[in-house]
Amino acid sequence: MQTTQWTIVIEARDGDSDARRNALEMLCTTYRAPIYAYVRSRGYDVHEASDLAQEFFSRFIEKNFLKNVGPEKGKFRNFILASLKHFLAN
Repeated sequence: MQTTQWTIVIEARDGDSDARRNALEMLCTTYRAPIYAYVRSRGYDVHEASDLAQEFFSRFIEKNFLKNVGPEKGKFRNFILASLKHFLAN
């Protein structure tokens, strides 16, 4: 996974509706392929992995996973991976 710019994460968390939507879109676009690849590496087939990646992003946005993230808490990619592992376990 590539390094995430915290300004984008913070905009996705705190921005006005248009800025937030654009930042969320950028994060989802950036992390879609790595998340899909991780799900596939866990043994899911192509279709199931695609569905799970999509569902992860839906919950990510719906449940406002970003509400408690910040650069002081560590790397964003570690947060995403931990969130994905938790999602797949449930």
